[in-house]
Amino acid sequence: MPKFLALSGFHNSGKTTVGTYLVLRLLEKGYKVGVVKATKEHSELTDKPGSDTFRYKKAGAKQVALFQGDRMTLFVEHLPTERLKVLSLFERLFWDLDLVIFEGFKEWSEIPKIWIKKDEEGLPEGIENLLFVAKAEEKERIFHFVEDYLKEQTSLDKVKIFVNDVEVSLKPHLKLLCQNILFGILASLKGVPKIEEIRNVEVLIKK
Repeated sequence: MPKFLALSGFHNSGKTTVGTYLVLRLLEKGYKVGVVKATKEHSELTDKPGSDTFRYKKAGAKQVALFQGDRMTLFVEHLPTERLKVLSLFERLFWDLDLVIFEGFKEWSEIPKIWIKKDEEGLPEGIENLLFVAKAEEKERIFHFVEDYLKEQTSLDKVKIFVNDVEVSLKPHLKLLCQNILFGILASLKGVPKIEEIRNVEVLIKK
C-alpha cells in the first residue's frame, strides 16, 4: 500500500511547484508516485455532455471508466462522505505505488501534511497531523524530508520521550511527527543553528 502525504498551504504558496519537483526527484530515486489534486470547482471538469461516458453516468452508473489501451480515465460519482472510505478508495486505486501526494486537503486530519508557507506567515489554527513546515523555495529540504518519510527514517530510534522519567513507547510515525514539529518551530527561531547542524534537542516541561 502507498504512503499518503499532503502538501497543504494557502493559495499561491507554491504547492504545485513543490509537488512537481518532488515527483521528478522521487522518480529519479526509483519511487513510484501518484498525485491527487483537490479543487473547489464543482462543475463537470473532465467529461462533456453527449459523450458515451457522460450518457452512462446519466443512466445511473456509479463508476464509468474510459479505457484507451495504455491509459484509463475513471469517473466516480457520489463519493462517500466518510473521509476514511474515500482514502480507502485511493488506496485501492494507487495500490502499487510508493507514495501518493495530496495537494490541498488541509482540513483532512487523516492525512499527514507538509505545510508550504508564504514568507514569514504563521501557521493557521486547527491544522492537524502536521509533520513539516517549509517555504516553496526550500524544495530540496522538503525532498529530503519526504525521502526520510518513505524510508521510515532509521534515525527515529534516537527520538525518545520520557514522562516522569519513564520512556513512552512511540510508533515511527509519531516519532517523526514529534521530531518535525520541533524542527519546524526551531527553524523559525532566531539564534538557533540550522537544522542540519543540530546534534540534539532537549525539551523539559515541569508542572
